[in-house]
Amino acid sequence: MIAAVAEIETLPDDETLLLRVATGDRESFRTLYERHRARVFHVAYRVTGNADDAEELTQETFLTLYREARSVEGRARFTTWLTSIVLNKSINLAKQRQGRSTLLKRFFGRPREAERPRQPDAAQGLLDRVAERYRAVLTLRYVMGYSHEEIAETLDCPVGTAKSKLFQAHQAVRRAIEGEGEDE
Repeated sequence: MIAAVAEIETLPDDETLLLRVATGDRESFRTLYERHRARVFHVAYRVTGNADDAEELTQETFLTLYREARSVEGRARFTTWLTSIVLNKSINLAKQRQGRSTLLKRFFGRPREAERPRQPDAAQGLLDRVAERYRAVLTLRYVMGYSHEEIAETLDCPVGTAKSKLFQAHQAVRRAIEGEGEDE
């Protein structure tokens, strides 16, 4: 047990591992992947509401990490940077899916079965009923536990704007709960 604790204490931090990834160190990449895969998947799933999409987005996020490791150079904390990657990819995919779903509804009356989320939990069902722009900030605050400052850093906006977005997201959730329909 003492050896396991000593080993954990000697593991490099994420920023050090990222620097090693930038030099082509695959073992450092593997360590970052193992440390953060679940978190990345969770963010992607909360935004898209689809496990298959979340898995694909997780892979894409880590490919982006590998490709862009050299260009980070201390711009933001590693976890903030990684979360912003998966969040942007998830929002973009959700927008693409929403557009396709809207077209299918218009021409066929409802989306194809394959495009429907698989039995979402109550929180995911509620997230699915608000616009993507609100899902992102709600996910950061309540799923990831980010502070207003961390949300602002992730979304690359002032803290006041992050607070405003969170307030608007709360209003959208309230409307969804009260049954005023989808808030797109």
